[in-house]
Amino acid sequence: MTRQFITILALCAALSLSAADAPYPCKVGDKVEGWNVADWYKATVEEVGSGNYNGYCLLKWDDYKIHTWINAENIRTRKNVSKTSDASPSSAPPATKYVCGVFLNLNGQFTYTQAVVLKKDGTYQPSVGAAGRYRYDAAIKRIDFEGGALKELFGRYEPDNKQIFRLTLKEDAAKSSQAQNWRSQVCSPKNRREPATLAVHHGWGAVVFSNQRGSAL
Repeated sequence: MTRQFITILALCAALSLSAADAPYPCKVGDKVEGWNVADWYKATVEEVGSGNYNGYCLLKWDDYKIHTWINAENIRTRKNVSKTSDASPSSAPPATKYVCGVFLNLNGQFTYTQAVVLKKDGTYQPSVGAAGRYRYDAAIKRIDFEGGALKELFGRYEPDNKQIFRLTLKEDAAKSSQAQNWRSQVCSPKNRREPATLAVHHGWGAVVFSNQRGSAL
């Protein structure tokens, strides 16, 4: 009886783990969100992959004129909020190395720009240029850089979005979020990989093949 009970518990745990990691069951026409580069974007499922594209879904983005093959594990129902986020909204950005880059919407490529290390002593070290200090304002989730190569920039921290921050010009602070996002660099913790993308052609528009969340950097 005891052995049978333990077996049932193990089976339930295995099923729970697989359900948490289960790919989204794509159907053509589904309104979803897909993870690409460093954020979730609204999209519609245009095609369900087969053969070499098995496990992927072709998404048509709401705001961009490109199609992207996305791993079904990186697709979710719209407005689906995870049970747990990566960090408490009030917590400071992790003291670690961040890989920064820009998402070129015309061809769907994530282009590396630089790396930034935030240190526990309140200093930062960019991969290019002089080091400086930084301070974090938890009330507005903002990283202010003082001195060094990033003195003309600030970081908009998103603790519930894979702990990224958006490196933005201080002169853009008064502009809309959309304008800031267009001109900012996305910086992700080094322990997270950004998606490798490959532009191919499909029908009338460009198609981007995105393998997984993560960066090859």
